[in-house]
Amino acid sequence: MAVHVRNGAHVTLEEDGVITEIKNEGETGDTGSAVYTTNGKFTLDGVIEYCYMRNALFLNASQEENAGIINGSVRYNTSTGSNGYTVVAQTSDLIINSTGVIEENQAGISTVYAPSGANIDLYGTIQNNVGTQCGGIHMYSNWNGGRNITVDMYDGAKIINNSSSGGALNDRGGAVCSGGAGGTSGSTECIFTMHGGEISGNESSNGAVFVRKNGQAYILGGNISKNKGNGIKVQSDSAQPNSFLIMEGGSVIDNEDYGVYFSAGSQAKIDLNGGTIQGNNNGDT
Repeated sequence: MAVHVRNGAHVTLEEDGVITEIKNEGETGDTGSAVYTTNGKFTLDGVIEYCYMRNALFLNASQEENAGIINGSVRYNTSTGSNGYTVVAQTSDLIINSTGVIEENQAGISTVYAPSGANIDLYGTIQNNVGTQCGGIHMYSNWNGGRNITVDMYDGAKIINNSSSGGALNDRGGAVCSGGAGGTSGSTECIFTMHGGEISGNESSNGAVFVRKNGQAYILGGNISKNKGNGIKVQSDSAQPNSFLIMEGGSVIDNEDYGVYFSAGSQAKIDLNGGTIQGNNNGDT
């Protein structure tokens, strides 16, 4: 571990600061974190790169005034194993500002992990990453973190050219997965809101945006286009019947499979109240 922030401490890695080549014992990439916070604030203005750890950045119980901030870059890191995530926000707040970039990382599960209690505001860029389950942001409410998971994506933000490499059984989406366990009601709500920005060029057998297991997605603006697969897929079943998509703005266009895909037997709720869905290769809905 290079940095451990805790007990209300505030640490900033300045613009010319670099955390590089931090490796766990044996260089297996499946344990430890390069930067770890517990109820402490970490601001990244510099770079975390070429680390071979389970996580490049792990935020734990770091909320409000202790919110994590990414203004710099998290790049070229390798995180392997069953908990391999490049960036984790566990019961934490994370702001990825317009200059913030998470790119060219390899993750055993997903690039950005948002478990229960995570609140993420995305103004920056997540690009060219590969995750076995999700190339972008993986939201998963598998336990009660005391508050909902929320990921909000704003004008200028980009989730582009990421991919899920695990095949159909493990694929949780190229750009965003919103969903979790918890039976018919779920332990917490899992809410992705796209206010603006761009989701494009992502590759997944399910969808660039995959809503599953009681997950929720609101598309209010922005553009979901030219993805390799469905633009959006919504999945629900009797065990987790409350997945839903509400689209009131934005566009879902020119994707290689369907624009919005859901099966006829699915119990998912789909409300398409506005926006544009057109030009998708296998059909718009």
